[in-house]
Amino acid sequence: MKADITEVQYMMMNHINGNEALYIQVAPEKHSTVSNCFDNVATKCKKDGGKPLYGWIIWDNPLYVEAEFHCIWSSDDGQKYKDITPQKDKKDKFILFLPDETVTYNGITYPTKYISKYNEPKLLNYISALSEYQNFLLSIREPYSNKISIKGEHLKKYKELSFNLDQAKSALS
Repeated sequence: MKADITEVQYMMMNHINGNEALYIQVAPEKHSTVSNCFDNVATKCKKDGGKPLYGWIIWDNPLYVEAEFHCIWSSDDGQKYKDITPQKDKKDKFILFLPDETVTYNGITYPTKYISKYNEPKLLNYISALSEYQNFLLSIREPYSNKISIKGEHLKKYKELSFNLDQAKSALS
């Protein structure tokens, strides 16, 4: 698969590590579940061999580029790669994947990174609110789990960040 990589995608790749990104086929396995790439790859490695390759999916959205921490399957010799995790709302047959040897999964994921395509204050405010909201959710997420428990002192912060994100999103319309 060969597709054009945009200038903003290159900016994101250089911001992270400057490695060359790879187009990786999305081929979910029967056991794979959405948003569970680390467990999906671990299961495949136990069943079929191979090893996890950590890095970032580079998503090109209309208003910004985002880099989402991700794990794909690699053959033991590093010659074959496959994204075995189905994507929630995306139907892409390939992903743009940026390998990153400086990251690994130890039960906690890394925050998603964003670069705006436009120097528009409302968009920059939205990206800031989105990042703050996601970072908060990551901070209260149970390790090795997608479970988030929002109670006590976290509830007030969650409501505040949710409100700020909703306001920022509404301002974009």
